[in-house]
Amino acid sequence: AGVALEGVEATCSREESRGADKAHDAVPSQERQVPEAAFANAASHFFLPLTADKALSLEEAARLAACGQLLRALPLLEALAGDSTLPLILQHLPSRLERVHRLRQACARPLASGAAASGWKRFDLDICTLWRRWDAQAGALESVISWEAPGSLELQLAVLTNCEISEPLWQGACWDMRSERADGATLARWLEKDPFTGRKSEVILERVLVDCLDDAGCWILVERSPDPPGFENFAGRWGSFDISAVPKGHFRPLVSDGGRIMEPIAPDRVRVTMALTVKLPSVIRWLVTDTLLCFGVNHSSKAAMKSWNHIVDGWDSSRYPECFRQQADFYGPAADRVAAYLAKTS
Repeated sequence: AGVALEGVEATCSREESRGADKAHDAVPSQERQVPEAAFANAASHFFLPLTADKALSLEEAARLAACGQLLRALPLLEALAGDSTLPLILQHLPSRLERVHRLRQACARPLASGAAASGWKRFDLDICTLWRRWDAQAGALESVISWEAPGSLELQLAVLTNCEISEPLWQGACWDMRSERADGATLARWLEKDPFTGRKSEVILERVLVDCLDDAGCWILVERSPDPPGFENFAGRWGSFDISAVPKGHFRPLVSDGGRIMEPIAPDRVRVTMALTVKLPSVIRWLVTDTLLCFGVNHSSKAAMKSWNHIVDGWDSSRYPECFRQQADFYGPAADRVAAYLAKTS
């Protein structure tokens, strides 16, 4: 699931958005009328009174953030800075964009000038390309993996956001999958066997999907484990989510901040790039040769691609088409923007 490939979220409907945009453009700013319900919804997040223009900006910023368009929401958020308390979906926006920036930097390092001199090595494997570098000072293995996957970008977004629908298609690789969405993020959870130790594990990830089509021609996923103290055994409320106790006989791994870049290169094909950093004890470091590393990545990527192909083949018979209709407020604008991007770049 990790390789194959998520409030104001209901306000994201394409029809409402387009109608609001036309009305907004047609009326001079000093004369704009804010719908009473929209104004009340926006103002309820603030302790101080809002002007009509700022209420509209708040509503639009939250709508864009709920659709994953954080970069387009940022200028509106900056205009609201200092007014009062923002809703959580906007409070998190700057830190989420900073994580996106760090991930883009990490994925670009092997291709930078002088990368080979700094220790990066490239390996062209059967279905992916691997770059790796050992950071001796930190005791860490830095790696970047890139591959092309069949299926649309919207399919990638759906499997990341509504992972439980794909459970029957994983053919037993993952089970007891579930997800919930709040404040512009998805909390995804599933059970699996650790690919290296065979131990049963419970994976819990906070996922944020960001539309960077205008800026970088891609969508970006940033994900990490929740960060309450003692996460490995935590049970209780974390932000807007409830986390249950670790199932008996399972362990809960701590996943550091990471993610992937997803570039649509055709309506039915996506280039995926992900950066991974793994800290290893010095004793283990000398056991992990390039030969062993390439064998492990090659084997894992083949198994993951086999499962992913099964998801693509079973898409039409799954509940995903129904999910797209039910959550058209998110998937509709995403599909429109991907189609427009491909039309512009083809």
